[in-house]
Amino acid sequence: MQTIQNYQCSGTLTSETVNGNAVMACTDGTWTVQQIQQQDIDTVFAEYLSPDPAMIGLVMGSALVFWAIGISLSRLVQVMRKVT
Repeated sequence: MQTIQNYQCSGTLTSETVNGNAVMACTDGTWTVQQIQQQDIDTVFAEYLSPDPAMIGLVMGSALVFWAIGISLSRLVQVMRKVT
């Protein structure tokens, strides 16, 4: 797996263009370098974006309850209109 270097400034990050190149400076702080492992899209999807069966069940169950409540309320309104 490839690693990527990520630079972070603990102070104020300033940047300017010098001779067409971007130059960054870290004032009132220090630079720290993090080594981040690059992951392929299949791994990222499997770990972070794959659907959770428990959450799907909760959403579907809630949708079913709200649908049943809506049907019941609409039927109640129809009955009340006939009575009055």
